[in-house]
Amino acid sequence: SDEYEEIEIHENVILFRNKQHYDIWGAYSRQGTIICETTYKEIVPISQFALKVCKETEEYCYGLSYTWGIIDFTGKELLPVEYDWIADEPDNGLLTIRKGLKYGFIDAMGNLLLEPTYYSINRFKNGYAIVSKDDEFEYGVIDTRLNEVIPCHFSRITYIEESHLFETESGYKDPSGRYYAESNGKEVLVPSKYSCCESFDIGVAVAVLNKDFYTKLEGLINDKGEDILPPIFESLTPLDNGLYKF
Repeated sequence: SDEYEEIEIHENVILFRNKQHYDIWGAYSRQGTIICETTYKEIVPISQFALKVCKETEEYCYGLSYTWGIIDFTGKELLPVEYDWIADEPDNGLLTIRKGLKYGFIDAMGNLLLEPTYYSINRFKNGYAIVSKDDEFEYGVIDTRLNEVIPCHFSRITYIEESHLFETESGYKDPSGRYYAESNGKEVLVPSKYSCCESFDIGVAVAVLNKDFYTKLEGLINDKGEDILPPIFESLTPLDNGLYKF
């Protein structure tokens, strides 16, 4: 039609630009119902329920600024058009969003599941993703329910696909956050509240709890992973005869 500058036909939606507003887009359903008039700088179908939309905002020193949001197929705004970036495709049913320097998640319906919190979020592998806080210097792990199963207390984390373990600078942790240790050739799973433990001596080891990236407390555990002394000490140093200096 002479009215339209461009038409794009997708599986569930028809996008259009008209000659009067050639640089902004509108959308129809495949049944011909109007979703929105020419309103958005970009429209991207992201699911059978929702569209990702973009608006041009005020200029800044490097040029124009753009913000993104989500609308449904009636044109209703599901997620405010205030985010700097939204992924085109879901990862484990989740769409990554960014606001400023931080990333979070929405679902395919545009529901906000996690406010932008992390400086980086890797792709999920076997249901887990490595994340970072504090400008990528504090790494941890989240699951697909967005629980932080390994707190962001480590300067590096690598996922070992063969063993399904996470290697940190302190050793190995399983996906539930438990630390792998060894006592007299026997595997010990140290509770997830501890970031690591030192070598076992006569069935006892110093275990380290990270309150945050910079603050650590130490306690004692046995080779069943049970607390002997709670982690309330700034440091524990083994002496002779099973004694410890604190």
